[in-house]
Amino acid sequence: MVCLTIAASGAIVAGMAATRKRRSISAASKITSRSAGEVRTALRAAGCRYTTQRAAVYTYLEQAHHHPTADEVYQAVRRRIPHISLATVYNALEALVESQLANKLNNGAG
Repeated sequence: MVCLTIAASGAIVAGMAATRKRRSISAASKITSRSAGEVRTALRAAGCRYTTQRAAVYTYLEQAHHHPTADEVYQAVRRRIPHISLATVYNALEALVESQLANKLNNGAG
């Protein structure tokens, strides 16, 4: 299983299974919020664009109080952005990793 953690003093923990069957995202109870400007700056520094979709995925992960799957993230973000695709959600998660707003952890399963 590959996990993602939102980087910010151990603020948010997100997990994504390596298979398409179940990708889970988990959030810690204490969250250190980043402003949109901080997220924008981190993405740009990594050569990634700041987009509405990436901001929405980050915001959802930041506010999650349970362990949602990537599909749940997709469904939640889709309420705000009806035409977002599942692939865009995964790409947003990868951009968050590239920008060091999230970290990938490998627990050895899968």
